[in-house]
Amino acid sequence: ILMGGIIAGNYKNGATNYHITVSDCSNSGNITLQGNYFASGSSRYQLGGIIGDGYAYGAYTRCYNSGTITLDTGNQTLPTVEVAGLMARHYPHKDQTYKYGTYTDCVNQGKVVVKNINVNSSLYVAGILGNDSHQTNKVATYTNCANSGEIYIEKATVSTGKAFYVGGLTGRSNCSSLTYTGNNVNIGNIILKDCKSDNATTSVGGI
Repeated sequence: ILMGGIIAGNYKNGATNYHITVSDCSNSGNITLQGNYFASGSSRYQLGGIIGDGYAYGAYTRCYNSGTITLDTGNQTLPTVEVAGLMARHYPHKDQTYKYGTYTDCVNQGKVVVKNINVNSSLYVAGILGNDSHQTNKVATYTNCANSGEIYIEKATVSTGKAFYVGGLTGRSNCSSLTYTGNNVNIGNIILKDCKSDNATTSVGGI
């Protein structure tokens, strides 16, 4: 399931130089997936204020979200879940020659809410980018990005050995090269309430 204020998902399998530029985009509408909803065959649930799933390398500049993003599935068990103010996941396709993402002057002011959920894998939640790839040779650069939206997670459980990745800007970044330049800021509260991770690593950070 892919949901985004501007783009749900951008795909082009097999392309070695597929590039996307997203600039001067804004979303102020609320994005909500709520209730007893399960899509058979879905491997990921991705909600982003601007983009749900970014499957191309590219540049994201002056993107702004103020809409509230909510995932509340009434204690259903779901696969991998990624939720963020800007983009749920950035995962350049393995066939692409260059794997990079630049995030410049991007701002989230919307509240990000995840509650009443059981996740069979890991849970990624952030103000800007939930899950920043796990491809080899991925280069990521954040410049002057900011989050002021509250990140609120309540009654969430992940499977044994899996993890919570929660950050003001980035939930998880697993790149070959990661750079924060300029003035990257988070002033949004991060709240985890009644959450459970059996033998899992829970990672929570302001940035």
